[in-house]
Amino acid sequence: MKQFLLSCSLAVLAGGVWAAPNDTTIVRTHNATQLSWYGDYDESVTFPDGTVSYRKIVMEFNVGKYACPGYDPNNPGEGSTQTGWCADWDYDVHVLAMTPAGDTIELGRLITPYANSNNVSTPANWNHSYLFDVTDYYPILKDDVTIRIHYSGYSGGFTGTINFHMIEGTRPRDVIGITPLWRKGYAYGNSSNPINDAVDEKNLTVPANATQAEMKFIITGHGGDSQENCAEFCRKWYSVKENGVLGPVNYIWRDNCGKNFLYPQSGTWIYSRANWCPGDLVQTRIHPISSAAIANGSFDLDVNFQNYNYTGSNPQASYKVSADVFFFGDYNKSVDAGIEAIISPNSDVTYNRENPVCKEGKILIKNFGATTLTSVSFKYGVNGNQASAYTWNGSLASNQEQEIYLPVSDIIGGLSGTNTFTVSIDKVNGNPDEDEYNNNMTVDFDAVSDWEKGEFLVELKSPGNYGGVMPVGYKVTDENNNVVFDTVYRVNEALNTHVLKLPNGCYTLEFTASRNMGLSFFNAFTRGYFRVFNVREGNARIPIPKVDLGGGYYEGNVGAGFTHHFRVVNSTVSVPEFAPLAGVNIYPNPSVGVLNIDIAGSGKEAVQVEVFNAIGQRVHVLQSNDHQLVIDTRNWTSGIYTVRVQAGKQTLVEKVVVQ
Repeated sequence: MKQFLLSCSLAVLAGGVWAAPNDTTIVRTHNATQLSWYGDYDESVTFPDGTVSYRKIVMEFNVGKYACPGYDPNNPGEGSTQTGWCADWDYDVHVLAMTPAGDTIELGRLITPYANSNNVSTPANWNHSYLFDVTDYYPILKDDVTIRIHYSGYSGGFTGTINFHMIEGTRPRDVIGITPLWRKGYAYGNSSNPINDAVDEKNLTVPANATQAEMKFIITGHGGDSQENCAEFCRKWYSVKENGVLGPVNYIWRDNCGKNFLYPQSGTWIYSRANWCPGDLVQTRIHPISSAAIANGSFDLDVNFQNYNYTGSNPQASYKVSADVFFFGDYNKSVDAGIEAIISPNSDVTYNRENPVCKEGKILIKNFGATTLTSVSFKYGVNGNQASAYTWNGSLASNQEQEIYLPVSDIIGGLSGTNTFTVSIDKVNGNPDEDEYNNNMTVDFDAVSDWEKGEFLVELKSPGNYGGVMPVGYKVTDENNNVVFDTVYRVNEALNTHVLKLPNGCYTLEFTASRNMGLSFFNAFTRGYFRVFNVREGNARIPIPKVDLGGGYYEGNVGAGFTHHFRVVNSTVSVPEFAPLAGVNIYPNPSVGVLNIDIAGSGKEAVQVEVFNAIGQRVHVLQSNDHQLVIDTRNWTSGIYTVRVQAGKQTLVEKVVVQ
């Protein structure tokens, strides 16, 4: 029997630190276990005996990588001259607990990323911890338990390390009983084996002293049939039926894979899928049982799936389902708000798409008590100083979560490097909180970058055609959320430029891309780009790590887009200005003998055209009041040239090829 227990005074998870009334016990079950092929990886461990109460239990599943024998990340694949696969694919991973008494329950599920070691985001030493709140599973996380990792992969490359962080204190609710319902993969669309027959109705008896109940439901769709590419890529729904009454429709779908925290990946990470995204955990869905069913003492429970009939000869679709009903007693505290996460500011990679920030922080709280929360007062600050205060007002029911925004521009402005941010709950519903131990959290965060002097050239090159036009655009807002600039482009392979003049202050740049495809994705279309230059510092390029992504091959592979916060300093600009140059058409490209420049509009504003060769030498300059210009290129050396067109304050820069 393997046993690994460690006591400590703090639990550090997801970049945050929770205070604990006594100790936090860590139980490790798997330690860099190599997941080499489809199957079960079991470890028997001894948990604490259940005499100590834990207010929170967090299962930390760290996914890492190992080198597969004979594998070359430069030559993956199954061909005769290729070296196989190793951490290249998205596989579902299930964690189950099995007790000697015969209890088996799924604690959580995650999906491995497309993680080729040549990818900038997933080098050979990549690892990430996925966190699951398994507090309600405490009745089976005691004494001798076998923890199973079920790996549904057909190649190796990933490792699994599991630590259970068991934080002492009064738990929100006592679990009176757990009733398993369904746990397997169910065929979908197979008329000879309908899923609505296989997922059969259950009759449940309410245990004595239970006053609440909920179904925890984990579901992911897999397989790709020839009809609708079900179930991985088809958007279907299910409905929970209690005592014969169907509840609301719940779609088995995630449409935000293009906003994955782990990007870019080496595969099709951007595609929406059936309730999962590569490189992310699968959210457990919670379906409350009605108070009427609890009062009755028993009830029937079923899940109905959207009708689907595959008419081909080889059905592939399936849903992997895990469902259990948890029965609870009353809440152990009346008024208890807890901080679950600091989303921003936070340097943890889980929240990288929302950080760093300079105007608004965002935290997540939860109501752990019996009383609805109507106000929560916070104290917060940086580097040990909690001088700022904010009060949220609203309505938050028991066991529900709420994101809250905190103004931080006054306390973050002027910082540099790495700092700490601390949030504390001061009062709840106007009175002290009943549980002080979930009221404080501290995280590390990085300060935003400074953009000097206030004048910036933005270049946005639209990507090429990929089955149609893919609109792209960006918006800039100031620290009061006023829109400074907002535009969308719907022309493929067009270079659009703007000069933005901004006063001192904090700004947010939001870039959006249609179809979650960013500005580049594999080699599916001509790559675009988004670049910013400091006009008053010799047009030096300003780094934007969320789009630059470590090199030309990865540049613009941002999925649904990105958000970048920055601070303008030492500006001489008093009010925001922008100078776009739209409606310019430079053709043909490539040019053979002649280059035409057409500028939309009826005015006769003076136009200046400059052409530079590949080493930056100006080879042609033209000034005119005409908006239809012709340049003779017959005597130019073949190569790539940069054309700069300026009309008043408006500028456009585009590259052309001369043959």
